[in-house]
Amino acid sequence: EPRLYAIVGAAGFSVGVTRTISTIIILLQITGQFQYVQPILVAVMIAYIIANPFSDSIYESILRIRKLPYLPSLVSFTPILEVAQSMMIPVSETPLFLLPTMTWPK
Repeated sequence: EPRLYAIVGAAGFSVGVTRTISTIIILLQITGQFQYVQPILVAVMIAYIIANPFSDSIYESILRIRKLPYLPSLVSFTPILEVAQSMMIPVSETPLFLLPTMTWPK
């Protein structure tokens, strides 16, 4: 059906440009074609995954062009992992059971 291709293509294009998953809901509400949820969902996820590494969303691009302040990307999770690793105790150093008189080493 041509309308299926048009709806799926429009959903994929709009998600590729805006990077908003809510496009699925908006498109389904506007068209009322709820039987096309699965093809639209697949197209949207593929468009989102493919477009992310190549460019920013249109909203981020507009902010950069106008030199407006924006939130930068989140930092990597390596500092969080380093903190967690420093708090962990290796299994070889932990006792097999705890008694009320025992405390964890500092």
